[in-house]
Amino acid sequence: MNEPTYTLIVSDADRQDLARVLGKFMHMLATAKIFVEAPSGGTQSARAVLSPPSQSPAAAPPVAIEPRDRWARDRRGKELPMPEGYVARELTVWKTEQKPPKKVGGKPYIKVTWQSQDRGYVDANCFDEKLFPWIINAQGRKATLYLVKSGQYLNVVGVRA
Repeated sequence: MNEPTYTLIVSDADRQDLARVLGKFMHMLATAKIFVEAPSGGTQSARAVLSPPSQSPAAAPPVAIEPRDRWARDRRGKELPMPEGYVARELTVWKTEQKPPKKVGGKPYIKVTWQSQDRGYVDANCFDEKLFPWIINAQGRKATLYLVKSGQYLNVVGVRA
């Protein structure tokens, strides 16, 4: 019997989201506590029905992460805050795309796209891999990006996240 073959086409962002969710799920399965209850003739079931449920301690409220500026790093890995000529822009990140290196031996980068205030869309490149997760996580939400114009290109040199 021939089984049908299916092809699933997803964007890179969707693939990363799926991998992140599956990774969290696998971690939950690997660290879950296993309880084995020995058969006891039904006394456990009777106890569960007759005794009131125990009070669980109140859960702590979630801790909000204070947004802070994260800056691109130099070749030595040192953060370079507020580079000369930077401009801060609060915008909604429309799309992020991971791109292969432009040159042989180069580093991969991400292309960040947002809607222009006038017409169309604006693109900028980010070459610091430490900023990638913060920018990708901002996709579809408002974020503050720090931009520097380099010739005809616009580069992301920081993000507030």
